Amino acid sequence: MKDIVKSNPDKWYGRNLTEANEWTNIGQELKLEQFLNEEDHIKAIQHYFLHLIDELDKLKKEYPNVPWKSM
Repeated sequence: MKDIVKSNPDKWYGRNLTEANEWTNIGQELKLEQFLNEEDHIKAIQHYFLHLIDELDKLKKEYPNVPWKSM
């Protein structure tokens, strides 16, 4: 996960990446205002979520050793 954040620090952030006994995670954030400025903000949000799903799929393939777990 550290490599993912390190490769794109402007996009990804990490939490507890150095703590061995803690849950770790990575994520992205965008402010709601960025979507509200769009002509169709619902469509913009949907597009963003679909983009994130595609990106996650690519990360899973690029980093197969990360313990990806579905709930």
